[in-house]
Amino acid sequence: TLLNVSSHRTTANLTCQGVIKYFNEKSNQELKLSSINHSYVIQQDILLPDLTVIDTLQYAADLRLPSSSSKRERHDFVKQIILELGLKDCENTLIGDAKHKGISGGEKRRVSIGIQLLSNPSLIFLDEPTTGLDSYSALQVILTLKKLSKNGRTIIMSLHQPRADIFQEFDYICLLS
Repeated sequence: TLLNVSSHRTTANLTCQGVIKYFNEKSNQELKLSSINHSYVIQQDILLPDLTVIDTLQYAADLRLPSSSSKRERHDFVKQIILELGLKDCENTLIGDAKHKGISGGEKRRVSIGIQLLSNPSLIFLDEPTTGLDSYSALQVILTLKKLSKNGRTIIMSLHQPRADIFQEFDYICLLS
């Protein structure tokens, strides 16, 4: 609920009070989320199993990026995201599903993040990005997100019971009880 309210994704009839400040804005005028390029990564990966990693990202880029960008620019941007997310070794591997072997759960999660990165958001909301992942894959996803934050993106996520090694990677923590 906190993520959904913060990202303006909720449709529930909630009474919300207070002010949400993005990027510690100190001006008199409140900075609205609509003026910030942001994205939201949902908990489940919804990917086409018959496409490769690069095809998935290229397909999303062709749909999301402005038509004024050339095919070459979109392709270069996809390659940049693949490198940024550590997906180079599996870029030509099928996404796969329960019936057909494909990339790992952690790689699927990074592809889902990559799709959202196509809009070049400065703020990324993630709902339970480590759910369903083994401990190694979960750590790799968190380290990828940490790297994105060091490159100037703000990452806000919800996690239930993170392991100690993951917990130590966070810059700021809000515990809800």
